[in-house]
Amino acid sequence: MKEIQLHYNCAGEYIIMSLIEHFIADHYVSVIIASLVFVLLRKYLKTKKSPPGPWSLPWIGHLFLLNKGDTRNTFRELRAQYGDLVSLSLGSQSILVVSGLDMLHEVFVKHGKYFDKRPQMFTTVKVGQGKAVVNASGHVWREHRTFLVSNMKEIGISHINFEANVLEELQPFLQLLASTEGKDFDPRLCLQTATSNIICSISFGKRFDYEDPDFKDILEIVESNMKLVGATAIVNYFPFLEFFPGDMFKCKQCLNNVDKVQRILQTWIDRHKLTLEPSKPRDIIDLYMLDMQQKVQANLNTSMSEDQLLKLIGDLFVGGTETTATTLRWTLVFLVHHPEVQERMYSEIMTTLNGRAQLSVLDQRQMPFTSAVIMESQRLGDIAPFSLPHSNTQPVRLGSYVIPAGTLVIPNVNSVHLDPKLWDDPSEFRPERFLSDDGSLVKNSALMPFFIGPRVCPGQSLGKLELFHFITSMVQHFHILPSLMEGLPQLHGHLGLTYIPLPHTLRFVARCRSGINPS
Repeated sequence: MKEIQLHYNCAGEYIIMSLIEHFIADHYVSVIIASLVFVLLRKYLKTKKSPPGPWSLPWIGHLFLLNKGDTRNTFRELRAQYGDLVSLSLGSQSILVVSGLDMLHEVFVKHGKYFDKRPQMFTTVKVGQGKAVVNASGHVWREHRTFLVSNMKEIGISHINFEANVLEELQPFLQLLASTEGKDFDPRLCLQTATSNIICSISFGKRFDYEDPDFKDILEIVESNMKLVGATAIVNYFPFLEFFPGDMFKCKQCLNNVDKVQRILQTWIDRHKLTLEPSKPRDIIDLYMLDMQQKVQANLNTSMSEDQLLKLIGDLFVGGTETTATTLRWTLVFLVHHPEVQERMYSEIMTTLNGRAQLSVLDQRQMPFTSAVIMESQRLGDIAPFSLPHSNTQPVRLGSYVIPAGTLVIPNVNSVHLDPKLWDDPSEFRPERFLSDDGSLVKNSALMPFFIGPRVCPGQSLGKLELFHFITSMVQHFHILPSLMEGLPQLHGHLGLTYIPLPHTLRFVARCRSGINPS
């Protein structure tokens, strides 16, 4: 009886499958249309809850929009058409572009705890390994950010103790500029080297000679990866491209560079382990290892490890070198276009010095014009027009819209820094916009070079200190002039991972009272 029942069941399934196959064969066009309608209807119902945006193409999404030129202009046009929240997609990844001062505060400050994650993609998972601060999320990110902020204060980064490290680095930097003897010179490399050496002081407790082979290797590899990240960006949204034959999208080269840097850093960490004195921590590595040991011994839940330490030092190198050096480069470009600004700064510097040889960071309170120049350079240079991408692990309601979990959220900081509603003539270099009628400094919440919310840059106090000392020292000791061969540098730049000036050279002509001798 069971065999008969089984026979009937099999026969019944066969008949049903045959009917379905014949129906599809006879009505395949209708089936395709119905399927397409279903997909479009589902997308329509979904987009009714999402912020508006342009129609996308199947499979590739809005790749055609984001691959047609300067993304800042594309986002500016999209904002004009759709508003401060714009929905896009690349592959299967939903994207939300957030523009405007009020909306950026709404998303990243008011709802900051929901949008403080990093998206899961090639650069965060494979390159950054989801570790330390820049590429981490959740407990790992919170623990390492807390460690970094608290211990940076302990070794004196935000106060006078650390200022000695910056001033120590200024001397060989200024000597290098003096050695050019007013000839055409590209300051890019020496700015990167000097700011990197300050990170070395924090991380390893020592500065390196500019010709040290390990130091030069790290700088070259970091610079290489900054360029390669642009080539690998497409893999973030179309992950299968990583596995194409060869290395078409530079993924392997990028990961190999990461391995090289980590091997060098590991040797420095190993040396520290041999000379660590718990009562006399020298730098970030010592403080990290002591903190890690204490948590392990106390059986506390910690993500701290040597692997995490490697990534933390890497984060400091990339975040503390590229951003500061690029801001300094833009400041020099603006100053060489505005010699009258240089001379007004010089007058304020010499008045504040009052016979002393070197400024202190405490002097900045009495230097509103110099502070305004730095702030205007940060605004107009706008080196991180989209900051870094964020993500959310749960649906979030923004007004009448629902942002699905796992959305890649792009902060369009450029929409604030160059917003004509917030700044008169936003494309003009005008430090006076940060000064009141009586000449005192006026701060503006629309200036956000270190971003806002939970993901605000943990090293901003260091960045501000470096900008103040490097800019004032260069103006104090040199006339910054255009190249004799090339003329004035271009005021537009190249947008990659950051927005950088186009290649150029300048002349650093020593002032008569400079006191800096060539090295």
